[in-house]
Amino acid sequence: MRKSTKKPVSKKASANARNRVTIPADAKVTWLGKANPFRETSEAHGRVELVRKASGKTRATIEKIKGVRATTVQNLLRLKLVKFA
Repeated sequence: MRKSTKKPVSKKASANARNRVTIPADAKVTWLGKANPFRETSEAHGRVELVRKASGKTRATIEKIKGVRATTVQNLLRLKLVKFA
């Protein structure tokens, strides 16, 4: 009998787990001064504006603002619109 030449397949991490960066709750958010990339009529635009106005506050404080999702902060980091100190 022949042996299989295929390599064993390893499980890959999900897309979210691969790309997600863990940001400490006490890290301060700093807006980088770029324009909001979302349309003014969209809900995403409103969330981004809330984060922009809260620049200088901690991540935990920003996520407690009504209307801001935890993923909003992650997406702004990915889009290079904010940085954390």
